[in-house]
Amino acid sequence: MPIETNNLVLYKSERLTDTDDGGGKYSGQVIADGQSNNLFNDVSEMDRTMGRVSMRKIFPAVTTNDTDALMGATVFISENPQDPNVSALLFSTENWTDERLAAQNRVENYLAKGGQTAGIPLDTLWKGMKVIQVAMFKQEVEANVGDTIVLISNEGLSNQQEQYLRITKVETSTAILVVNNQPFEYKMATYDVNNPLDRDFVGLSALQWYNGNKSTTINWTGVLVPIPAPGSLTVSYMSQGKFYTLKDNGNGQLKGSSDSYGAGTINYTTGSWLLTAGALPDVDTPILLLWGSPITTFERANLAVLPAAIEFDLLQAGIAASSVTVSWTLDGVAKTATSNAQGHFTGDATGTINYAAGTGRIVPNKLPQKATVFTINYSYGTALTQTASNVTPSAGQLSFSIGTGAAIQPNSVELSIPVANIEHSLVGVVTLTDVPVNGTTGNLVDRLGTVQGTITYATGAVQVTPVLNQTIYNTSYQSVSYVAG
Repeated sequence: MPIETNNLVLYKSERLTDTDDGGGKYSGQVIADGQSNNLFNDVSEMDRTMGRVSMRKIFPAVTTNDTDALMGATVFISENPQDPNVSALLFSTENWTDERLAAQNRVENYLAKGGQTAGIPLDTLWKGMKVIQVAMFKQEVEANVGDTIVLISNEGLSNQQEQYLRITKVETSTAILVVNNQPFEYKMATYDVNNPLDRDFVGLSALQWYNGNKSTTINWTGVLVPIPAPGSLTVSYMSQGKFYTLKDNGNGQLKGSSDSYGAGTINYTTGSWLLTAGALPDVDTPILLLWGSPITTFERANLAVLPAAIEFDLLQAGIAASSVTVSWTLDGVAKTATSNAQGHFTGDATGTINYAAGTGRIVPNKLPQKATVFTINYSYGTALTQTASNVTPSAGQLSFSIGTGAAIQPNSVELSIPVANIEHSLVGVVTLTDVPVNGTTGNLVDRLGTVQGTITYATGAVQVTPVLNQTIYNTSYQSVSYVAG
């Protein structure tokens, strides 16, 4: 036998009233279908003026003489009330015996109280008012339309009372308060709320608000590694979906744009920090800390300014001595610089060239113009190479001879010397070039200009103590824990 519409019924609870003990158990009495006001009382003029909430507990059921199952049963409101001032809500408490007071508490707790919102109610808010004025600092952010706030009177006492209100309109203005003969500007936020106040709420005068101390609620501690630089730490937390930020003032204090955001400290020696939040942070949201480490600076004020130089690479080894000529034009006048046997430039520029590597730099006597073209002419040949074997170091110093017996051309020598540390865990090659001291001897220097040996051009005798500096980076990890209190 199929289940028909007339088999779907609603049963009354014990008491269809709006008293605290309304509702209760299943009564077994069927609510007549299609009759006006058979469940709720009619809406009176007083209800339209002051507002009212009516709650009724019902029991849906299926009445048949067999065991057929009702598949996919759903209970819902198919049509809203025609009166725009009347709204309906259908919900289940999943309890067969609870009464109206418990159901009312379930509805009223659709929002949980969070952190204290910005501002303090100004003066007394009288019963029946639908407009609330709130005083706050100019830097504080007012609530938004659609936000729900809760007003509490006698908080923490046995006669504590509270009321939830949804904001429907927000207006702000600036007011001036005179404190100690000094004008002080503050923000005034005016909130329109959806329901009238059902009791009086005592606020503060503007002067009381300005001089009052706001309480804070939550403490957080931790240690920062590396230690932050003074004035660099910023701490942010989220409460009720809004971020609140406190900054280090450079003296070890964490302050927000308003005292209501909280306070804290930072120790520049140990890196330990303490935050007392002005509101309870949202669940599963982090406390964000951003900081920078101290930097080391060097005084460079009195260093000499080096003249402008042009570096070049001929991309050719084995350059012939005294064969390099650099030419350019300055203000329509041709300029030239020529290298000598020692690898030094003379003429309209100074500088040096390494004949072995084909690299050099010139410093024009007069600064050339932008986009000046330098032309370099030179001669080159096949570079002579030689390997020195069976060289035994003595106290880290190597002594050997190069060349074929004839005098070596100054500024044409490049040595590649393999080196290793004692454990042979680090190996490398030191590259040295000669820099003539005079016509007979020269220094052997690395790419940084550090002298590591000498060469005698007439005999080719070399004495060198090769040194190679290598930087090795290792990653180390340190466990850091943060304790929240």
